[in-house]
Amino acid sequence: MFELLDLDSPLDESQLIPIVQLEEGQIDPRYLRTSYSSSLDFHACPRKFQLLKLQAERKEDLRAQITFAYGHAIGEGIQNYLIHRDLNKAIMAAFLAWEVDYDAVDEKRNKSMPKAVAALMEFEGLCKLGMLDDYEVAYFKGKPAAELSFRIKFEYTTYRGFVDLVLRNKFTGEYLILELKTSSANYINHLQYKNSAQALGYSVILDKIAPGTSSYSVLYLVELTKLGRFEPFEFPKTAHQRALWIKDRLWDEQVLVGMVQTFGNYGIWPTHGESCTQFGSVCPFMDMCHLTTEHQMTPLRENHLTEDTEYDFEFTVSELLEQSESACSGEPQESAFEHL
Repeated sequence: MFELLDLDSPLDESQLIPIVQLEEGQIDPRYLRTSYSSSLDFHACPRKFQLLKLQAERKEDLRAQITFAYGHAIGEGIQNYLIHRDLNKAIMAAFLAWEVDYDAVDEKRNKSMPKAVAALMEFEGLCKLGMLDDYEVAYFKGKPAAELSFRIKFEYTTYRGFVDLVLRNKFTGEYLILELKTSSANYINHLQYKNSAQALGYSVILDKIAPGTSSYSVLYLVELTKLGRFEPFEFPKTAHQRALWIKDRLWDEQVLVGMVQTFGNYGIWPTHGESCTQFGSVCPFMDMCHLTTEHQMTPLRENHLTEDTEYDFEFTVSELLEQSESACSGEPQESAFEHL
């Protein structure tokens, strides 16, 4: 199938890639590559998930871009610091990770490049006071376990993720998943992280990478941007919880396939109005989600059919189920961060 080009507009190289026509009953492959963030979108509003996957036109939100850049810079900086224990290298990593203008500022949420540098200095101070003294960065396949990438193949979908950092206790050999977050709130209810599917999924992967341990802990380290401090929350993850995580992903897949069968690839999927705003931001598809999908989406092209990314680890859901069945239930571990 060919597409007419607008010769009066700048040439977009993607327009030269042939468009693909799906056969009846075939699912648009863009829906089938899932992750923790896309699962959140799917749960919150199937229509938003659909339009994001189809790369529909949306309103630019500078505040959202600054939030993403800030979180990315903090994450890269802390990971780098724990690997090298060098603040200058950590700050350079944060600068390289900053993806908006260096003078971009979100004053309300206190997020900017200078604020990210100040946060890294605060983190270094905590480490010098003894935080994480018993831990070192884990290595897998000869590389530090920072942004450890994985992909799980289900019957229809693939689930992809990147683990912020995996640490290893120097004395016991036990693993700790470090999950880095930023928040502009003045108060954090730690229970919002307790049953998060994100870190649970990471512990499922550790079952395969480092078998033999029945329970892992996840440390959420949250930087409160307005208050200028970090707060840690640690939760153990048992084999039973990890098995339930796999079950939940199978359920998500079943619902997604049913959504396509019911509404079609490009019909208007259900809209959840309660999700039109989130954390003070308005959905990028506000006032557009009711429009015909074909008038908003990016056409399916040949480059959308495959994924070029190489992952550190790849598994099938069958392998994870076998591992889950053989894992023993463990008791919650004593917190390593009671002194904070």
